[in-house]
Amino acid sequence: MMHRLKRILLPLLFCCHYSLWSQNDSIPQISLQEVAVNALKTEVNLDRFPIAYAKKELSLNWSGPSLSLQEYLVAIPGQLSFNQSNYAQDLRLSIRGFGARSAFGIRGIKLIVDGIPETTPDGQGQLDNLPLPILSKIELVRGPNALRYGNASGGVLSFTTLNKLEEEFHQLNLRTGSFGQKQIGLINSFGNEKVQAYILLNHQNGDGYRRNSELENNQFNLKVNYHLNARSKINFQVNSTNSPYANDAGGQTFEEFNNSPRSARGRNLDYNTGEKINQFKTGVAYSYQNKSIQINTYSFISNRKFEGRLPFNFGGWVNLNRDYGGLGGLLTVFYNQKLIQWTTQLGVETSHQKDRRKRFYNQNGAKGEITLDQDENFNSLGAYIIQHIELMGWTLNGGIRWDINLLEAIDRINPRESNKKLNAWSPQLGISYRISPQIYVFGNYAKSFETPTLSELSANPSGESGFNDLSIQEAKNREVGFKFNYEKTKGNIVLFNISTQNDLVPYELDEFPGRTFYRNAGQTSRKGIELDISHQFSFPLNIQFSLNYTNFKYVAFQKNDQNLNGKKLPGIPTIFGGLTAKYSFRNNWVLDYSKHHRGKLFPDDNNNVIINGFSIDNLFLTIPLNLNRVKKTLFNIGITNLFDVAYIDNVRINAFGGRYYEAGNARAFYTGIQLKF
Repeated sequence: MMHRLKRILLPLLFCCHYSLWSQNDSIPQISLQEVAVNALKTEVNLDRFPIAYAKKELSLNWSGPSLSLQEYLVAIPGQLSFNQSNYAQDLRLSIRGFGARSAFGIRGIKLIVDGIPETTPDGQGQLDNLPLPILSKIELVRGPNALRYGNASGGVLSFTTLNKLEEEFHQLNLRTGSFGQKQIGLINSFGNEKVQAYILLNHQNGDGYRRNSELENNQFNLKVNYHLNARSKINFQVNSTNSPYANDAGGQTFEEFNNSPRSARGRNLDYNTGEKINQFKTGVAYSYQNKSIQINTYSFISNRKFEGRLPFNFGGWVNLNRDYGGLGGLLTVFYNQKLIQWTTQLGVETSHQKDRRKRFYNQNGAKGEITLDQDENFNSLGAYIIQHIELMGWTLNGGIRWDINLLEAIDRINPRESNKKLNAWSPQLGISYRISPQIYVFGNYAKSFETPTLSELSANPSGESGFNDLSIQEAKNREVGFKFNYEKTKGNIVLFNISTQNDLVPYELDEFPGRTFYRNAGQTSRKGIELDISHQFSFPLNIQFSLNYTNFKYVAFQKNDQNLNGKKLPGIPTIFGGLTAKYSFRNNWVLDYSKHHRGKLFPDDNNNVIINGFSIDNLFLTIPLNLNRVKKTLFNIGITNLFDVAYIDNVRINAFGGRYYEAGNARAFYTGIQLKF
């Protein structure tokens, strides 16, 4: 496998080397300005910062079908996504193996939207309320970053929505496509130099590729920026999401996937599996800055009502009412002299989560008698200090954080309490050196932790209430990297080595088919290489490319009296990556091409089954039109899965009965129009 990787990497590195060194001094040098980086909570020179970071700028003229965040993540290095087709399970993300264990939603990765956490205090995240049509920037920090974000920060994914008012406008988006896709969205932007407001109304529904995959999702998003004066401003946001249904087709055996990929599992039809969601979130952030200090604060509250129907009888109907919120503050002090720039940051954050969890019998799709009625609380408090020093060509960044996490479960049927305390220190230290104005090398060490979520702690194979005996997962991350930034070519190569203890690994039982439980799985070793390159050709063609190689395996793991030391971690392919290409014609037509590749992987701890890899190609064309009384009109047409590849979209790790497979969408067509007034 390493030989195959070398055959791929060496030609790319040669091309990169030629492109870099063929540029001479006549080419203007880039002025590297300090920029605000939401994911890193500071203003930094990204080339000098000793961490693996990636950024993608987006526009309102998105050419794809806008069905899933996965479309937007192609060619961003270090991340891997599954499950864009099953909206009941939500998109599943993994960064360096963190998040791979998730049965649904996102675990182990911190999600931030406009500076406010989307991830709950216990480490759960979901993206069904993410306003895709108004995303303007995606930032990704690869590897553990608990120093800045505490629990469940194996990676950080930060989203920024529309944030710059160039003109007042109203934009109508209409899309329709294969498998019953229908989407209508309205974007409004208005204000003046002091106040800017952005509003999104978006509706989406569809039948899905597989049977019992229907979806409806409705979103409202409001964002207001109010500039108090030249140095301070307030950001206010409201997000409301209503999904009356998102059905779940269930896992398939290989025979079912091979013979009838569009079919749903029989039990899922019998039990009418799916979910219903209502979520409301509001937050406010304040920032102030002068030459010597910067102050950032935020606070938010959120409520999420969830109803889920699972494919089994006992406890197969779930009602969850979740309230969570938090606040935080960060003081940054700048000390800038001719030879040295020194920055000190002091931060504190606190958050609270309360889940009212009820389980009932699922009587073939009807709610039966109650089996569990439990209140679950997760309270956290974290404080940290960060030092950032730039001296000559050297940059040093590091700090330490202390987190206190207090958990409680109260059984309302048979009164009893269950308590846990999960505390952790999180140090981090990074150093970089400027070899030339365009080339940097860096190294980084970080320690992180991940608590089991409340839903994972409440999953008891015994059927009893209270918490199970899961403990905290710990990780130590070491990485070295090489960055280059020329006028037309930029990129980086990163090598990492992560060791973990008490990994949280999912499994299923015969008595509860379709329900996921978790165990602490000893120790793991995660080694890998991440490569990404982007190049702007002299003619109007831009290409972005990423390639990732992983060697993730168990170091110490006993399962059912079997020694699984040396076995590969399930759910992570050895090789994966992506490619995007954008070509602009002289008549302003734009052709977008993307390719997503995922190599073979194992769906089970024993590595007895192999799921083959695949590559999916997508092609989108944007055509400008001239219509009276319309500022701008864009017509979109596209094809996803261009070559109609049969592939596994989602992998259900350690699923009972070999139901690891969920078929991905076949070739699909879509068309849309964007009208800007």
